[in-house]
Amino acid sequence: MTNPPPEDSFQRARTDDQKEVRRQAILQAARAHLSEVGFEGFSMGPLARAAGVARATLYLYFPTREELLYTLHLEALHGWKDALFESTGPGMTTEAYLAAYFDAAQRTPLVLETLPRVSSVLERNLSMELLVDGKRQNRAVAVAVAQHMAKTIGVPEQTAYGLLRGLLALLIGTTHALQRPDVALEPLPEDVQRDLASMDPRAAFLEAGLWLVRGAS
Repeated sequence: MTNPPPEDSFQRARTDDQKEVRRQAILQAARAHLSEVGFEGFSMGPLARAAGVARATLYLYFPTREELLYTLHLEALHGWKDALFESTGPGMTTEAYLAAYFDAAQRTPLVLETLPRVSSVLERNLSMELLVDGKRQNRAVAVAVAQHMAKTIGVPEQTAYGLLRGLLALLIGTTHALQRPDVALEPLPEDVQRDLASMDPRAAFLEAGLWLVRGAS
């Protein structure tokens, strides 16, 4: 395992370019920390040590834990949109589009970690400037994805906006509620094996997603 850099191992950032390098180094360490410990375990103290900066320096760049996590959320949201666009295009079947929608989120797991907490946790402790910027970025992503969805599966654009909200809720629900425990199935009773084997978030998303699209068409 790589040892973290010594605290404040970076030289003092003086220029805008140096400050941006420092900010990106903090974000890189934050992504790794969030991936390792999860949302609830994310803490600024261990992050500062991992990034090689003093806690006081960390708070100069991100005044609160929520601001840092919200910044990661916005990055992940754009990453999910890009992954979705790369794997979809006009003429796809609805089934293929929904599979790509789910798989794009799996390739950007930070978005699945942060999405359920945006309104209930993160947006409650942001600067007004970041909140406004974040709302605009969220709206821009939603508009782009809805327009792309309309062209890809042939639904009216206004319908696509509603589908986007429904599919996002379904994505969060299936990925968080249908997590199969990491246990061997063979020693378990057959009925329990069947229950655990059926806990497939991708299959559940595709099935319910088809209902949503057909109901909206």
